[in-house]
Amino acid sequence: MSRNKTVLIVDDEVINRTILKEAFDSTYTIIEAANGNEAIDALKHGADDIGAVLLDLLMPVADGFTVLDFMKLTHLDTDIPVVVVTSDDTEFVQKKLKEYKISDILNKPFLPMVISRRTKSLINLYADKRRDIERLRNDNEKLKKENYELKERLKTYEKTLKRIEKNFM
Repeated sequence: MSRNKTVLIVDDEVINRTILKEAFDSTYTIIEAANGNEAIDALKHGADDIGAVLLDLLMPVADGFTVLDFMKLTHLDTDIPVVVVTSDDTEFVQKKLKEYKISDILNKPFLPMVISRRTKSLINLYADKRRDIERLRNDNEKLKKENYELKERLKTYEKTLKRIEKNFM
């Protein structure tokens, strides 16, 4: 599976998962979870493959906040965009969601085309972010190596300079 082409859909309602699944064309692999525990299992076993999570909040067994807590604890929230899809737009929920690194909140009922477009944009944005981070790491390693080499050359020059000074004194 490709991270940029895999979406985890977490909702206890089959109809919502079906609508969300159909919003993505066949180029996306869809993983479905009917509750928070199934979502956490999917993240534990396949986080490297998941490009985005569409997450309902109100579910039996384990709710969306349980998934968000897990993602926060494991730092997956910085690497996988989360789109909360919920019918609960109360002030309490809106305030609680500020505790988490979520990428977007969409209220039910939703337009599948909007969710699809936003999620695809987020997947691409996070893929660009990962590429930029990798490029920066590589650049950093190159600079460390060049810095080490320059320090070694400087040591050689300093030794040479001391020998020259010693010969002139």
